[in-house]
Amino acid sequence: MKTATTLLLVLLAVVLSVSWAGVSSAEEKEANSENTTKDKLIMQVYVKLVQENIVDLKGPAGTVKMLPFTGTVEGEIFNGIVAPWGVDTQVTNQVGVRHMSARYMLVGKDNQGNDCKIYVDNNGWFTNGEQPRPFITVPTFYTDSPVLSEYLHQNKFRGEGHPGGNGTVTIKFFEIIP
Repeated sequence: MKTATTLLLVLLAVVLSVSWAGVSSAEEKEANSENTTKDKLIMQVYVKLVQENIVDLKGPAGTVKMLPFTGTVEGEIFNGIVAPWGVDTQVTNQVGVRHMSARYMLVGKDNQGNDCKIYVDNNGWFTNGEQPRPFITVPTFYTDSPVLSEYLHQNKFRGEGHPGGNGTVTIKFFEIIP
Protein backbone atom coordinates (compact mmCIF):
# COMPACT_ATOMS: atom_id res chain seq x y z
CA MET A 1 0.00 0.00 0.00
CA LYS A 2 2.85 2.39 0.88
CA THR A 3 4.53 1.68 -2.48
CA ALA A 4 1.28 2.30 -4.37
CA THR A 5 0.77 5.62 -2.59
CA THR A 6 4.35 6.67 -3.32
CA LEU A 7 3.96 5.67 -6.97
CA LEU A 8 0.73 7.67 -7.25
CA LEU A 9 2.36 10.76 -5.74
CA VAL A 10 5.36 10.46 -8.04
CA LEU A 11 3.06 10.06 -11.06
CA LEU A 12 1.05 13.15 -10.09
CA ALA A 13 4.24 15.13 -9.55
CA VAL A 14 5.55 14.10 -12.97
CA VAL A 15 2.28 15.08 -14.66
CA LEU A 16 2.37 18.49 -13.00
CA SER A 17 6.06 18.95 -13.88
CA VAL A 18 5.62 17.93 -17.52
CA SER A 19 2.75 20.37 -17.98
CA TRP A 20 5.20 23.21 -17.33
CA ALA A 21 8.23 21.73 -19.15
CA GLY A 22 8.07 24.11 -22.11
CA VAL A 23 8.71 27.22 -20.01
CA SER A 24 12.39 28.14 -19.66
CA SER A 25 12.43 30.25 -16.50
CA ALA A 26 10.39 30.85 -13.36
CA GLU A 27 9.91 34.51 -14.25
CA GLU A 28 8.75 33.70 -17.77
CA LYS A 29 6.41 31.03 -16.42
CA GLU A 30 4.84 33.45 -13.94
CA ALA A 31 4.48 36.18 -16.57
CA ASN A 32 2.82 33.82 -19.05
CA SER A 33 0.66 31.78 -16.65
CA GLU A 34 -2.38 34.02 -16.93
CA ASN A 35 -1.78 35.29 -20.47
CA THR A 36 -1.65 31.92 -22.25
CA THR A 37 -4.82 30.47 -20.80
CA LYS A 38 -8.45 31.25 -21.22
CA ASP A 39 -9.21 30.07 -17.68
CA LYS A 40 -11.21 32.55 -15.62
CA LEU A 41 -9.84 34.06 -12.39
CA ILE A 42 -12.59 33.75 -9.76
CA MET A 43 -10.83 34.79 -6.54
CA GLN A 44 -7.48 35.43 -4.89
CA VAL A 45 -6.45 34.53 -1.36
CA TYR A 46 -3.73 36.68 0.21
CA VAL A 47 -2.02 34.38 2.72
CA LYS A 48 0.14 35.56 5.63
CA LEU A 49 2.06 32.82 7.47
CA VAL A 50 2.02 32.85 11.27
CA GLN A 51 5.78 32.28 11.54
CA GLU A 52 5.93 31.74 15.31
CA ASN A 53 3.46 28.82 15.13
CA ILE A 54 5.17 26.78 12.38
CA VAL A 55 5.99 23.24 13.53
CA ASP A 56 7.95 20.51 11.80
CA LEU A 57 9.44 17.09 12.30
CA LYS A 58 12.13 15.07 10.59
CA GLY A 59 12.04 11.30 10.77
CA PRO A 60 13.17 8.20 8.89
CA ALA A 61 10.05 8.23 6.67
CA GLY A 62 10.43 11.90 5.67
CA THR A 63 9.58 15.37 6.91
CA VAL A 64 6.37 17.12 7.88
CA LYS A 65 5.95 20.88 8.21
CA MET A 66 2.72 22.54 9.32
CA LEU A 67 2.42 26.22 8.43
CA PRO A 68 -0.55 28.04 10.00
CA PHE A 69 -1.81 31.17 8.25
CA THR A 70 -4.39 33.94 8.13
CA GLY A 71 -5.39 36.12 5.23
CA THR A 72 -7.97 37.86 3.14
CA VAL A 73 -9.79 36.91 -0.06
CA GLU A 74 -11.08 39.02 -2.94
CA GLY A 75 -12.82 38.09 -6.14
CA GLU A 76 -15.85 38.28 -8.34
CA ILE A 77 -17.64 35.47 -6.49
CA PHE A 78 -16.56 36.05 -2.86
CA ASN A 79 -14.88 38.55 -0.53
CA GLY A 80 -13.83 37.91 3.07
CA ILE A 81 -11.13 36.55 5.35
CA VAL A 82 -9.35 33.28 6.11
CA ALA A 83 -10.81 32.10 9.43
CA PRO A 84 -8.18 31.38 12.11
CA TRP A 85 -6.34 29.09 11.57
CA GLY A 86 -5.75 27.78 8.11
CA VAL A 87 -2.90 25.32 7.82
CA ASP A 88 -0.66 24.22 4.98
CA THR A 89 0.73 20.77 5.75
CA GLN A 90 3.74 19.79 3.65
CA VAL A 91 4.89 16.16 3.74
CA THR A 92 8.08 15.15 1.92
CA ASN A 93 8.66 11.40 1.63
CA GLN A 94 11.95 9.47 1.40
CA VAL A 95 12.19 9.87 -2.39
CA GLY A 96 11.77 13.66 -2.30
CA VAL A 97 8.12 13.97 -3.36
CA ARG A 98 6.45 16.77 -1.44
CA HIS A 99 2.67 16.87 -1.01
CA MET A 100 1.30 20.25 0.00
CA SER A 101 -2.20 20.16 1.46
CA ALA A 102 -3.71 23.47 2.58
CA ARG A 103 -7.05 23.37 4.37
CA TYR A 104 -8.90 26.45 5.49
CA MET A 105 -12.26 28.17 5.85
CA LEU A 106 -13.13 31.44 4.16
CA VAL A 107 -15.74 33.63 5.91
CA GLY A 108 -17.39 36.54 4.14
CA LYS A 109 -19.98 37.42 1.51
CA ASP A 110 -20.87 35.81 -1.80
CA ASN A 111 -21.40 37.83 -4.98
CA GLN A 112 -25.01 38.54 -3.95
CA GLY A 113 -23.97 40.02 -0.59
CA ASN A 114 -25.06 37.00 1.48
CA ASP A 115 -23.01 35.88 4.49
CA CYS A 116 -21.42 32.52 3.75
CA LYS A 117 -18.42 30.28 4.24
CA ILE A 118 -16.25 28.41 1.75
CA TYR A 119 -14.11 25.46 2.86
CA VAL A 120 -10.98 25.02 0.71
CA ASP A 121 -8.98 21.79 0.39
CA ASN A 122 -6.06 22.70 -1.88
CA ASN A 123 -3.38 20.18 -2.93
CA GLY A 124 -0.12 20.33 -4.87
CA TRP A 125 2.81 17.97 -5.51
CA PHE A 126 6.48 18.75 -6.12
CA THR A 127 9.56 16.62 -6.84
CA ASN A 128 13.28 16.88 -6.05
CA GLY A 129 12.69 19.56 -3.42
CA GLU A 130 11.62 22.00 -6.12
CA GLN A 131 8.68 24.35 -5.92
CA PRO A 132 7.92 25.93 -9.30
CA ARG A 133 6.80 29.57 -9.49
CA PRO A 134 3.92 29.69 -9.69
CA PHE A 135 3.15 26.34 -8.14
CA ILE A 136 0.02 24.61 -9.40
CA THR A 137 -2.68 23.22 -7.11
CA VAL A 138 -5.90 21.27 -7.34
CA PRO A 139 -8.60 22.84 -5.13
CA THR A 140 -11.85 21.39 -3.88
CA PHE A 141 -14.52 23.74 -2.49
CA TYR A 142 -17.49 23.28 -0.16
CA THR A 143 -19.86 26.14 0.64
CA ASP A 144 -23.09 26.93 2.45
CA SER A 145 -23.93 29.68 -0.08
CA PRO A 146 -27.04 28.78 -2.09
CA VAL A 147 -25.79 31.17 -4.79
CA LEU A 148 -22.34 29.56 -5.12
CA SER A 149 -22.91 25.91 -4.18
CA GLU A 150 -23.84 24.53 -7.61
CA TYR A 151 -20.91 26.38 -9.19
CA LEU A 152 -18.22 25.61 -6.57
CA HIS A 153 -19.19 21.97 -5.99
CA GLN A 154 -17.91 21.02 -9.45
CA ASN A 155 -14.35 19.82 -9.96
CA LYS A 156 -13.40 22.35 -12.61
CA PHE A 157 -10.88 24.58 -10.85
CA ARG A 158 -7.14 25.01 -10.58
CA GLY A 159 -4.98 27.10 -8.31
CA GLU A 160 -1.73 28.97 -8.71
CA GLY A 161 0.49 29.86 -5.77
CA HIS A 162 2.60 32.99 -6.14
CA PRO A 163 5.08 33.27 -3.23
CA GLY A 164 5.81 36.79 -2.05
CA GLY A 165 8.14 38.15 0.56
CA ASN A 166 7.97 38.00 4.35
CA GLY A 167 5.86 34.84 4.60
CA THR A 168 3.18 35.88 2.11
CA VAL A 169 1.66 33.90 -0.76
CA THR A 170 -1.10 34.83 -3.19
CA ILE A 171 -3.28 31.88 -4.20
CA LYS A 172 -5.22 32.49 -7.40
CA PHE A 173 -8.17 30.25 -8.15
CA PHE A 174 -9.31 29.80 -11.75
CA GLU A 175 -12.30 28.12 -13.37
CA ILE A 176 -10.91 25.81 -16.05
CA ILE A 177 -12.42 26.79 -19.39
CA PRO A 178 -12.22 23.93 -21.93
